[in-house]
Amino acid sequence: MPFIMMKTSQTVTQEEEVALKTAFGQAISCVPGKSEQVLLVGIEGDYSFYLRGEKSSVAYIEISLFDTPEHRGYASMTSLVTRAVEEILGTPKEQIYLHFHDIAAWGVAGYYMEANR
Repeated sequence: MPFIMMKTSQTVTQEEEVALKTAFGQAISCVPGKSEQVLLVGIEGDYSFYLRGEKSSVAYIEISLFDTPEHRGYASMTSLVTRAVEEILGTPKEQIYLHFHDIAAWGVAGYYMEANR
């Protein structure tokens, strides 16, 4: 299950939250074998970020993906996620950061899974 967690310094309305979740669902399909049907999304607004010592408008997005060591589709997904946050929240793209986590092992519903590498 892919997981996208976004923290932003901005207040996020319910309408913006739904738009972001939808955009993230579309972006995840850039990665082969991933889709919105298995995507978990978290969005946290009003988060304090300090950039270069100053409180700033920033979005930090963590994308955790299981068993994707080749990183296929990551560049396209980066572009789509960045564009969505910029358009929906107005965050300057220069202040939108994505951090990818390659997950080799995962547990859900009491089951443990390990990537075949």
